[in-house]
Amino acid sequence: TSQTRVRTASTHITILRRQIRDTLAALETMSPTTGTSRTNSPVISEHFRSISQRYPIVQFYVRSRDLVAFVHDRGDTELRLFPHGREQVTQAMRQWRFLLESQLLNSRAERDWTLGIERGIWTDLGSWLWSSLGLRSDADKVLVLAEGELAGIPWHALIVDGSPLVEKLDIILAPSVRHHLQAF
Repeated sequence: TSQTRVRTASTHITILRRQIRDTLAALETMSPTTGTSRTNSPVISEHFRSISQRYPIVQFYVRSRDLVAFVHDRGDTELRLFPHGREQVTQAMRQWRFLLESQLLNSRAERDWTLGIERGIWTDLGSWLWSSLGLRSDADKVLVLAEGELAGIPWHALIVDGSPLVEKLDIILAPSVRHHLQAF
C-alpha cells in the first residue's frame, strides 16, 4: 500500500514535470504581439530532450520573489526552487556593480582588497545557486537559459569548490533554446 502510494505520487510528479516543460516550451515560442504560439510545444520539448542528451540545460525563471530552475539532463527534467532568490541575486549584483564602479577611483591596494570581496560574491553565488542545481559531475558543457537579473550574472566567474566555473565547464549562455538552436 505504501509502495503503491509512492509509485502513484512518482507518476503524478512525472506527469506534472512533463506538463510544466510543455507549457514552458509553448510560452517560449509565444509571440509577444499576438499572444499566440508559433511552434508547437512537442517540437520544443523534443529539442530540450535532444540537447539534454548531449549536455545539461539549466532554464532559469524569475517569479516575484523566487527563482525557479528547470534542470534538463538526459531527457529528464527536475525542478529547483530558490525561495527569495531574486532578492539574493539582486543584492549580489548590486554589490558587484558597486565594486566595479569603485575600482576606477581606488588605489592599487584598495583594488586588491575589492578583488577579495568580489571573489566572495562569486563563491557565495556558486555555492548557493550553482551547487544547488545538482548537475552531474561528468558534464563538461552546460546550456544556461536565464532571464531577468540572472541574465546579468557572469556565470563563468562563479566559484564552485574553490575554482571558477570557467575552469570546469564550457558554459553556453542563450536567452532561449530556440536562440541556441539558431546559433548552431
